[in-house]
Amino acid sequence: MNKVIFYRTNEYLKKSLCNLISDKSVLFYSKKKSDIKDIKHLFYSCISYEDFKDINDYDFDKDICYMTFVILDSENITIRHDKRFLLLQRTLRPKSKIICSKFPYIINAWKFYYHYSFFDKSLLKYHHSYAFEQAKYNYDEGISNYDPYNILDLTCRTKDFTMIEYNKVFDFNINYIQYNVTNPELKEYERIRDCLFNSEKTIKPVLKKLQEYSSSLIPNHNLNLDLNLMYKNKSNLIIYHTDLNIDLYLKNQMSYLFNHSNELSEVLSK
Repeated sequence: MNKVIFYRTNEYLKKSLCNLISDKSVLFYSKKKSDIKDIKHLFYSCISYEDFKDINDYDFDKDICYMTFVILDSENITIRHDKRFLLLQRTLRPKSKIICSKFPYIINAWKFYYHYSFFDKSLLKYHHSYAFEQAKYNYDEGISNYDPYNILDLTCRTKDFTMIEYNKVFDFNINYIQYNVTNPELKEYERIRDCLFNSEKTIKPVLKKLQEYSSSLIPNHNLNLDLNLMYKNKSNLIIYHTDLNIDLYLKNQMSYLFNHSNELSEVLSK
């Protein structure tokens, strides 16, 4: 049975896998990111992503129709066209696939799509992550009225294929405190922004350097580019930020992740 497991603790993951996997199950995991000591004994074979390079090194063909592939911590996939993940997504066809992730909601559209695309590329209505991503962009830009991240639609499509440990991901509140920049600070920000857009080829270093500038304006600035850090927080947050566009953008992204994660996980867990 194909499943996506969203887990917070290894105890829940282990219990869920015990009920789902067969004798011929294979675990795919990251040496750098995954903790497998409590579940390793459940598997016929454990293959790290770092070692999973040549498909010919593994004798899958003979028994693959009886196998269950477990893909652990899928949110750590960083390259969309990584050959190893394309093999798991498209080429290798075991009896079932179980995707395990700690993040039930990811703002990065193609990463969210990957959870379910490992076993059914049409489940989220699109046959490729680029199409899903484009649909999200079209909605954000007002080109389309359809939001591929619509919670009710996502839940309807994925609920039967999802197991989830919690009904509230972020069990805390966020309070935002804004510092309004001076006119000279704004002009310096605009100068840096224009220079970066003329010199950088991708958006990531632009965002990073713009936020470094905004952080320099107030000593307690703590709005971070890495939104996944939110998953580590256990208590109420006070976020200090400026009114520069870079901070307002990140604030909106943080609020979006916070609200949609909780809403999606609560609906899925009912």
